[in-house]
Amino acid sequence: MSKILFATATHDYAILSQNLGASEVLKTHPLAILHGFESVPAAYNSLIASAFDWVVFVHHDVFLPPDFEASLRATLAVAAPDWAILGVAGVNLENGVRTMHGNLIDRGRPWGRPDDLPCQVRTLDEVILIVRGTYRWERAFLQFDPRFPFDFYGADLCMQAEARGLRCMAIHAPIVHNSTRPFGGRTAAFYEAEEAFRKKWYNELPVATTCALVQDNKRALKIP
Repeated sequence: MSKILFATATHDYAILSQNLGASEVLKTHPLAILHGFESVPAAYNSLIASAFDWVVFVHHDVFLPPDFEASLRATLAVAAPDWAILGVAGVNLENGVRTMHGNLIDRGRPWGRPDDLPCQVRTLDEVILIVRGTYRWERAFLQFDPRFPFDFYGADLCMQAEARGLRCMAIHAPIVHNSTRPFGGRTAAFYEAEEAFRKKWYNELPVATTCALVQDNKRALKIP
């Protein structure tokens, strides 16, 4: 049976205890708690996990229901080698419109739909990112980019995978996301990360993420 490591970056042990820490799956699987880092990429990149087959990077404000592991393992059992990153919330861009693929409760509201899962997507939300331990660590296959301290680091990781000819998949593994961040809440740091993402992946635009449609502003505004 595949060995799974869960990992989270936290600044608030109360939130962790009330959510991820209360998840039944952690009674039988280890959790790496990464604390005191200046950014999420720095925290995740610090982890050494080559002894595990899969690493599940998950936000500290996520509760994993009792059937989460069974749902996850059902996908892992058939995961093809070109599935670089799995997640529970993904996005595609179809005819200029974002399509949401997943099945979770986000801040009390249902998000996505379960009828088309698993589904290939271009980007995944950072709420959960699942990578192969051997790909992520032993081969230095992917690295979280510190240019995206708290936003867009998941979408960036997916774009790295795509550049290597590998796929990202949204899977059926329902979760409950209890974020206190308001819907549509934006900070100056968010817009800075969005601009950094736009510059890094300029030749691949437009790119749809769960929080924004990143596109070439000049083309979008029809500026010569």
